[in-house]
Amino acid sequence: MDFCQIGPTPQFPNWLRTQTTLRQLYLSSAGIKDMFFDRLSSGLEYLDLSNNEITYDAQQYFPNLIMLDLSNNSLSGHLPPKILNMMPRLKYLYLSNNKITEVIDMILDGHPSSLEQLDLSYNSLHGSQLVSFGNLSMLRSLDLGSNNMNGMLPEGIKRLKGLVELFLDNNSLSLSEDDLTNLSSLKYLDISYNSIYLNKSDDWIPPFQLNTLLMGFCQILPIPQFPKRLRTQTTLSELYLSNTGIKETIPNWLPSGLQYLDLSDNKITGEIPQFLPKLKYLFLSNNSFSGNLPPRISDTMPNLQWFDLSTNNMSGGIPFSYCRSSNLEKLRVSENNLSGEVPNCWKNSSNLLLLDLSSNKLVGGVPDSLCNLQTLESLHLSHNNLSGPIPHCLKSCTELSTLDLGHNNFIGNIPTWIGESLLYLKTLSLRSNAFTGSIPQLSSLPSLRILDLSSNNLSGTIPQSFGDFSALKSAPTYQCCYFNNETLYEEDMWLFIKGNEIKYTNSRQLSIDTLIDLSNNYLSGNIPEELGNLHGLRSLNLSGNYLIGQIPRSIDGIIRGAS
Repeated sequence: MDFCQIGPTPQFPNWLRTQTTLRQLYLSSAGIKDMFFDRLSSGLEYLDLSNNEITYDAQQYFPNLIMLDLSNNSLSGHLPPKILNMMPRLKYLYLSNNKITEVIDMILDGHPSSLEQLDLSYNSLHGSQLVSFGNLSMLRSLDLGSNNMNGMLPEGIKRLKGLVELFLDNNSLSLSEDDLTNLSSLKYLDISYNSIYLNKSDDWIPPFQLNTLLMGFCQILPIPQFPKRLRTQTTLSELYLSNTGIKETIPNWLPSGLQYLDLSDNKITGEIPQFLPKLKYLFLSNNSFSGNLPPRISDTMPNLQWFDLSTNNMSGGIPFSYCRSSNLEKLRVSENNLSGEVPNCWKNSSNLLLLDLSSNKLVGGVPDSLCNLQTLESLHLSHNNLSGPIPHCLKSCTELSTLDLGHNNFIGNIPTWIGESLLYLKTLSLRSNAFTGSIPQLSSLPSLRILDLSSNNLSGTIPQSFGDFSALKSAPTYQCCYFNNETLYEEDMWLFIKGNEIKYTNSRQLSIDTLIDLSNNYLSGNIPEELGNLHGLRSLNLSGNYLIGQIPRSIDGIIRGAS
């Protein structure tokens, strides 16, 4: 009965009391406010009441219940004492996204608990109320992320020897490596957005072997550095150390089995690591790396799928090996000092989805081999010194949703095939080039939300068909894809909004902004009345042209200026 609307006033159905053989009940997102647990069969084993408005103060005994999900409800204050004594077989308890402030004595001392998974994330817990957690000897997964915990790690958590997953992210804890001494079964540890004091002793060896460690946005004390204990974690496959203030070079003792490494937003210097052959995801953006790009990346990291080296001080050309990385899906080397031509070797990069070479010093034209990338979704070549016309063969890249060629020296007419072949385009930026001729038919692009043709040499009139952009007729909704560990891959882009060039580094913000900028060209004639159909348009700039007549009343709210 998930997502069912239960009657005019949502409440718990009385007839369920008679269902004595009922073992599983799913009432998620049913709009229930009042929950009468005494109407439930004591034989229930699985009960999902998530995403309602339930308050919980039940003393009902459920001897057979294995799973209870009350996440995203209106639970507040403290949990009922001895809650696990009323549910002796309970293994999975989900209470995230409520307003719980206290968890005291979940089970009587000396009583066994079957609980294996407990999710209390996104509540208002303080650490001092978690002493009784030490009695949960069967607990394997504990999520306390995004609460109000501060100070030291509660003693009860330190005693959970069977714990495999521990989430403490988004709190204000002052952690120490010594706090983890008894957690010998730990495989997954998330302590992001806290502080951690590193053990000064070289003799201390962690009793566990982690698979995943998340320390992003941690304050590493006393000195921001790579934790030396990492060299003991031979099974580590995922490591997140973004925004931790690390200034040193990448040590060569990092576990060789790493598949995911995020060191972005630090001050790391030196060379790019080439001693991690199993890497699939490597994020090094916003650091202080310098020198040439690694020349043999397809050999040293043959499994690499995502590589982000943007916003560093890299120089030299783009090696041919980047074209030979057949597994590469996303390549970002924007905002560096790369020079030379874009290599004409992309014929075999069949899996490439995103290519961002923007904000460098690249010259020459767009190589024809890019036209072979029929899976390419985003192409960013802006802010370089590229020249020549847009190659006709680029029409083969029919999956493109973003085409950003702004701030270059491209010439010729804007190709008509853009509006005929690139039907998935959401963003088209050709600003600050030397394009001439009239604006082609583009309104057949059903998803186009951002169109920037400003600062060119375009002439003629504004097409009346601009009022037919279907994606601009209503306010946009946000849709984005997540990586399987829910890490959002951000797409950067520069846009001119109200005369200011703004770097969008948030994919959500980019997806909900809508813009048409035709400013600083040689356009003439009247402003089409049809532009008033674009009720979802947030910014319209027609200034710096030779337009005549009156500004249509229908666009008074969105137009920035016309002349």
